[in-house]
Amino acid sequence: MTMYEASASCPVVIDCGSSQTRAGMAVTGRHIRPAVEIPSVVGRRRTNVPPRNCWSQVDGLLDSGHPPSFGSDAVTLVLRGEPVRLTYPVNEGVYSDMESVGSLLEYVYQECLKVDPREHPLLLTEPVYNPASTRERATEMLFEELGIPSLNISVKEVAALVGTGWQDGIVVDAGEAMTSVVPISHGCVVTSGIRKLYLGGADLDVQLAERLAKRADHIRLTSTKDRLTLRQLKESICYCRPGWHDTDDDFDENGYCAGGEDSHITLPDGTTVDMADDKWKVPESLFHPHLLGIEGSGIGDMVVESIEDCPIDDKLKLYKKIMLAGEHF
Repeated sequence: MTMYEASASCPVVIDCGSSQTRAGMAVTGRHIRPAVEIPSVVGRRRTNVPPRNCWSQVDGLLDSGHPPSFGSDAVTLVLRGEPVRLTYPVNEGVYSDMESVGSLLEYVYQECLKVDPREHPLLLTEPVYNPASTRERATEMLFEELGIPSLNISVKEVAALVGTGWQDGIVVDAGEAMTSVVPISHGCVVTSGIRKLYLGGADLDVQLAERLAKRADHIRLTSTKDRLTLRQLKESICYCRPGWHDTDDDFDENGYCAGGEDSHITLPDGTTVDMADDKWKVPESLFHPHLLGIEGSGIGDMVVESIEDCPIDDKLKLYKKIMLAGEHF
């Protein structure tokens, strides 16, 4: 980070999501990736817990003698077998544990960005459905505990769109627990067109685990380490397959596609599994929720429904700018 980027006039931008926290300096005239991207997690050590049980929801008192760990550091401790309880203080984009959020943001300032929060204005994102009470408590925490000089809270979809230089468009935001479609006109949310699908990255992880278990009886992906492995696996092998429902492929009695591309993968323990069509059926549920038994429209139909519920003067410009955002795009 250059001195210019860290100058006192340069605001800090933080997007604290359910899965990932992103942060960086708002540099005028430059579109850059966040300088920081860490898991939105706080780790607290437990006492009287055998290390071998660390993957489970173990019992034991929190050890106040050890400072908490954050982000990737907390995840690493769990992967090493340390008796650490992971806390996820953001739920569906909303701060559910304000104390932990404050500690996480302090860590971002001091250890990641290495700047003094008292010297930089803050642009903080929030979900479009953020309760007013949560916003008020967050504002109080930021001013009183971190000592920020000024604050601008922006709907995260608006911030994502405006950050590209656009004032009009529709943002599809795929999060950990929810996928939102938010139309924006002249930099403001068109509330009549907001659509939400309670299906996100975590649901895809669960679906992938279930399909892997059907493929190999000995696989039981339930621990913290397993969930991290699942996410990495999903991001590396899964893809969307256009027009899959129009193909003439043969399917077996379990609904798996017969033949086609090599679909074998090797798990970290060396096990080889034939994923068949699971590699594309897992993410395809975002477009066709009925594959998971969920009623409602997929994200493609949600975009159309959202735009059609907007004022007629906004529809054309919304169709011209459809933006993908969020932790799982």
